[in-house]
Formats: sequence, structure tokens, C-alpha cells
Amino acid sequence: MSITIKINSLTKDYGNGKGIFGFDYSIKEGETFGLVGTNGSGKTTTMRHLMGFLKADNGNCEINGKDCWKKSRDIMKHIGYVPGEIDFPDVGTGESFLKLQAQFLGLKDMSYTNELIDRFKLAADAPLRRMSKGMKQKTALVAAFMSKPDILLLDEPSTGLDPLMRDTLIKLILEQRQRGATVFMSRTYEIIT
Repeated sequence: MSITIKINSLTKDYGNGKGIFGFDYSIKEGETFGLVGTNGSGKTTTMRHLMGFLKADNGNCEINGKDCWKKSRDIMKHIGYVPGEIDFPDVGTGESFLKLQAQFLGLKDMSYTNELIDRFKLAADAPLRRMSKGMKQKTALVAAFMSKPDILLLDEPSTGLDPLMRDTLIKLILEQRQRGATVFMSRTYEIIT
């Protein structure tokens, strides 16, 4: 199996000892990998580098051999992404957003999208600005999975989901893994003192 995601000595220094320092890792095609850490440990920063949203102070990230910062436009169409902080554009309803996403991806057949809407019990006709955190999360999940991408980058994908919807998400991730997708997700754990 070839390397799909490669993180090479990734450093992003926010000052005062905060950031990512010399992070190295690689994920092979078809692997599922979870990055677990406390709040502020660099999980979201790593995801943002992989999406090409941030430029590293040192090192780099590659997806399918392409530098994520330099070639972000080339790789975005092959990635399903759920951000850690969801902020939709002002396009009206969830349905309007998903249609725009389908256009961006060149997706003509919406049958799988509709299946995902049903599975997540998403009220896609609701205005995005009035959606609860859980409904926004479901909308982001449908958008990430709708094109059956080869690579899924999921930053805290279960945030705001009730236990039944978490089970739905787990089943969906297992299905993607079974079809050979590479899944990289993050999860926060809290240290209780």
C-alpha cells in the first residue's frame, strides 16, 4: 500500500510553547487513524495544514505526494472534510449548501446524499443560521461523505451528535474503510484531576 498522508517534521509555532513541533507521521492508503489529544494539543492545526489552510513554519504535509500548502486546490476535490469549528456560508438552507457542495465536487447523482440525509435524520430544509450544533454537524458530515471521497479528514466528527447519531457515524466510517477510503480523524480527551 502506498502512503496517502505524510506529515514531515511539521512545525507551527504560536509562541509561548504552543503549537506543533516536529510532528512526523504517515498514513497508508485505506488506513483509519485517530489523532487523540487534549484541547490545544495541535489536532485542529494539523488538520488545517492537511487542508492547505495554514502554512507550516517548518516541514510540510503531503497528500498523495502533493504538498498540501502548494497544491491545496488540486487535492481538495479528493477529500471529505469536517472542520472542528463549523461556520457555513450564508446560503440559506442546509439543502442549498449541499447543492452548492455537489456543484463544487461535480456531483450529479444526489441519491447517496439523500441516503445520508435520511440516515442522519437531517432536516436539510432548515435554515443554516437556525440549526442547532448537532444539525450543523450532521450537515457537515453529509457534505464530507456525499461524494464518497478517497480521503476523509474528520476533526472532532462526533461533536454535538446524540448517541444514536454517533452510532450512525461509526457505521458510516466503517463502510468507508471497507470500500478502501483513508480516514484520518481527531478526538479530544479530557484529563480529570
